[in-house]
Amino acid sequence: MYSKTIATAAIAAAFLLCICVSTGSTLAQSRFSTSAVAVGNTFEDINGDYQLYSDYLEVDSNSDGGFTSVTDVGGSWDGYDRDNIMQTMTLDGSAAAFADYGRIQTYASGTLHNTFYNPQGNLSLYEYDPEADEVLRNPDGVPNHFDVYGYAGFDETLQWGGTAVAYQSTYIFNLHGSNTGEEAFTYIYMKHGDEEAQTWFITDQGDFDLPIYSSTYVHGGAPQDFRLTMFTSFQPNTEHLGDGQTVSGTAAFDRTLELVGIDVRDENGTLLSGVVTGSSGTTYDIMAVPEPTSAVLLGLALAAVMTTRRRVG
Repeated sequence: MYSKTIATAAIAAAFLLCICVSTGSTLAQSRFSTSAVAVGNTFEDINGDYQLYSDYLEVDSNSDGGFTSVTDVGGSWDGYDRDNIMQTMTLDGSAAAFADYGRIQTYASGTLHNTFYNPQGNLSLYEYDPEADEVLRNPDGVPNHFDVYGYAGFDETLQWGGTAVAYQSTYIFNLHGSNTGEEAFTYIYMKHGDEEAQTWFITDQGDFDLPIYSSTYVHGGAPQDFRLTMFTSFQPNTEHLGDGQTVSGTAAFDRTLELVGIDVRDENGTLLSGVVTGSSGTTYDIMAVPEPTSAVLLGLALAAVMTTRRRVG
């Protein structure tokens, strides 16, 4: 099912939108992608929990694989800066995403012009009332959080053949893309069966064309659910930026995150041969993880097991 809409939708979420966790039930197979530009406000509620409420300026979603995009989307907002001088702030952004089994592409690029922040002098687009513990939307308010993002992923139920008692499986990926400018990042999420998810948070600037290796999972021969997603964003927050700045950033991972193979070994550590077959019919080659592997993620400066992105000004 494919849909493209321009809508205003209030959503409450963490910084990383759309990061979903698979359950232990069989997922069968699915592909999904979303490209969007959203603006909103961040605050702490009475419980001290971090909240984000946003409006979509434009969103393009595809729940059956394929390509989504939003191009040259933006808006402008008038308000007072920290010196109580009236200013106009504008946002321009574009995003794209694509998902297929074994391959994900995401892209996000944006520029925020003439930043300002003054919660005492301006109404917020979303205002939190701690006495009533409710959030009010002010149509003429000023956002402080901006998000241009591409998000894509796929689910598979993977089938292991053979007669091994305890398989040892390590997923082998290749990441190809770049981060340039400011406030751009990419978040990769992988889940195998009922095991704890593994994640990578990529903020370093530069070009990437490097392998990434998962942890090794020990499991029986029963089918294993597998999920892989990538969330790429230009995401400035004016609370943590000075007034009068122009901030630009691009996370271009439209040159693919690919599952290139799986290192599958038996209980004796012997590498098996053949392929692992997904419920979509996609096959993944069984191959050995090159040695050594320990320096790869350190060289990328990827922060593993991060579930939120909270910046300190």
